Amino acid sequence: ENSNTASREWMIENILDSRITKNRQGKVRLEYRVRWKGHPPSWKPQHDLVPGSEAMLYRFHNEHLDRPSPTELWRRRSS
Repeated sequence: ENSNTASREWMIENILDSRITKNRQGKVRLEYRVRWKGHPPSWKPQHDLVPGSEAMLYRFHNEHLDRPSPTELWRRRSS
C-alpha cells in the first residue's frame, strides 16, 4: 500500500453542525460540518462520511434536535 494514501485518511473528531443544501443538479442533500483530527473543519455530504460514524451522528442529532436531520431531508424530498 502506498504510504501517501494511508496518510491522507481523515478521522472524524466531532460533528459540529448540519444543514440541508441543493447540489448542482438541484437535488436536496444533508451535509455535516465535520471536525477532523489534524485538519480544519469542512462541510461533507452525509453519504461521504466515514463508515462507522453512525454513533457520532446519532449522538449529534440527540443533542441538537433543532438541526436538520435525515428525517427532515426525507420530508423535504417527499413534498
